[in-house]
Amino acid sequence: MRPPARLVAAALALYPPHVRRRYGEEIVDLLAHSPRPWRDLTNVAWNATLERFGTVRRAPLRPYAARMGALLFAPMMFHIAVTVGMPVSSILAGAIGALVGRGTVSVSGDAGLQAGFEDGPLVGSIAVVVTVIAVLGVRAARLWTDALRLPALPVVVPAMVVLGAAGTTVAQLAYTTLANVPMDDALDPAWVAVPVSTVLWWILLTALVTRHRGLVRQGRTAAARLVVVAATAVTAGMCMTVHLLATGPQAPVTFLLMTGFTPLATACTPFTFALLRVAHRREVAAGG
Repeated sequence: MRPPARLVAAALALYPPHVRRRYGEEIVDLLAHSPRPWRDLTNVAWNATLERFGTVRRAPLRPYAARMGALLFAPMMFHIAVTVGMPVSSILAGAIGALVGRGTVSVSGDAGLQAGFEDGPLVGSIAVVVTVIAVLGVRAARLWTDALRLPALPVVVPAMVVLGAAGTTVAQLAYTTLANVPMDDALDPAWVAVPVSTVLWWILLTALVTRHRGLVRQGRTAAARLVVVAATAVTAGMCMTVHLLATGPQAPVTFLLMTGFTPLATACTPFTFALLRVAHRREVAAGG
């Protein structure tokens, strides 16, 4: 039994473009006539990964330190926007829910202002905040041209954005957990959810960014947009699922949406694809 054509194409896509152009047909022919196709496919994927990272190793990363730092810094700005925007929209949504009889807004002693966290408008307000930040991030991607002058963009850009998002979230967890909880109880379930979400998100982004880049180069812009939409939706669902498994089934949906990794990863996903889209347009302009 031979590997499906999709797996062969995926393994070949891991190679840098100049390697695919020169050796692509030869590699496909080798796999088609190999007596050990699965073993050879694994070797092809492994060598392609080494070749891809080799393009990064051969180009010293020190000159790119500032640009990589900019990519790490971008999620921090999104994180601040999410942190500021969500409480405001939550209070407004709770107030709207109270006015139509489906939510509550009350002021009580130590608890302060309480919005109706089980109210439908609250979930909608959270979605609006994340959507606005994602749209602004996509538009701002045009200003990040210096940060895009990096080797192996489909590998480096997702890695830097994911690390930046994870770093800002971990910093918030460290502050809130250690400031409000005794040290003996400092291990919050979110500490487990964040690294798991980080790894899964990086794998998802790297795979879909490669696919998106291929579609864009083929001129299939509609299919490329569908990849972005799917990646954003899957990111939100994946992060919420991981947090749900970590916190238990009692956690309300609004809690999963408002806290942890979910809103930040969801906003950063279209931003990452926008960066790669800008890079492609610049490549076309430079070559044309």
